[in-house]
Amino acid sequence: MLETIESMRATENGPILLYLIPHGAGKAMNAKGIDVARDCQAFLRSLIFNENDAKPYKSLVHPPDNRDEVGKKSMPFSKPWTFLVQLPNNAQPLKSFLLWQRVFAVSKTVSFTIYDMNTREEYWDIFPIHGPSVTEDASHQDVLDQKAILLQAIKRDMSQIPAFRTLVADLGVRNLQHQGDLNAIMDTVLSTFHLERTTADTTESTDLRTVYVLMARPPTETLEEYNSWKSFFNSLSVYRIALQRFEVALLPMRVWCELCKSRIHCTAKCPWPRAEGWLGITPQDLGVRTITAGDGSVRFVGAANKVTSVPLIKHFREIAEQTSEARDRASGKAGKRGSGTQGRGGAQGRGGRKNGSRK
Repeated sequence: MLETIESMRATENGPILLYLIPHGAGKAMNAKGIDVARDCQAFLRSLIFNENDAKPYKSLVHPPDNRDEVGKKSMPFSKPWTFLVQLPNNAQPLKSFLLWQRVFAVSKTVSFTIYDMNTREEYWDIFPIHGPSVTEDASHQDVLDQKAILLQAIKRDMSQIPAFRTLVADLGVRNLQHQGDLNAIMDTVLSTFHLERTTADTTESTDLRTVYVLMARPPTETLEEYNSWKSFFNSLSVYRIALQRFEVALLPMRVWCELCKSRIHCTAKCPWPRAEGWLGITPQDLGVRTITAGDGSVRFVGAANKVTSVPLIKHFREIAEQTSEARDRASGKAGKRGSGTQGRGGAQGRGGRKNGSRK
């Protein structure tokens, strides 16, 4: 599949390709991959743009390749399956809108995030750390002090690994174009280390634990380099400061959101379902797409029927028009615009409804 994608991207005037990650993706979602793709595709085809004569673009959503279904991705909510969005070459307005909004919560079964293929993102999170002295009721000053001494211990222990220093020096020169000596490169890389205080859950109970997630910017460009970088952190599982003992939190304790795929908060703490007007999936709905007869519970199946609470499209159009007007003024074209929207600002719902509502 990757070879096909690269071939399509290399074609002149080829289609626009984007990644789509359904919220709650994993084996449970992939089992309904065709239905998920069809529902998301129906939503994308409900958006019309003035740049396309007030018609929807012929968007396609392809389900993921599930040939490795028995591997790690077979875990019910493991790392997400990636769906592929294929847009016509002239669908730049739709692409701009999708990447601007990024997170879409249209209904319980049409809830997803869009990613640009050209964006290469490195994971900064290394692992969660916990200990008896990491408590939920710590004061603000206690947290600051604890972060400082723990971070100092981590930097100290990592700096004492000769092979790690050698790797950092090599990556610093090759990938960061660093001009300093070994100590200067180490200082630059270590300066990106920080601790994020958050909450971890466990797969065995409903208990939540307060932890710190170690974050560090990897000076890497390839997966092989990243794995080498990460392996040195994995070699240390305990950090000691005087009588205090901090340990790397291992499974079943984890910091991972099955809903939005965040790596710095757990599913129970996901902020999306608490956002005003949220229509998408919630932690209670994860993996639910079928009707369970006889138990009286509600199950959500299929795409949304009527979506009337979509102010995001109107908001997008207003921002795009303001941007276009500012650009026109800067180039001396103010007052010469036609009646149709220009640039990115022509999104609205089907049927010409100005608030972007879907019919």
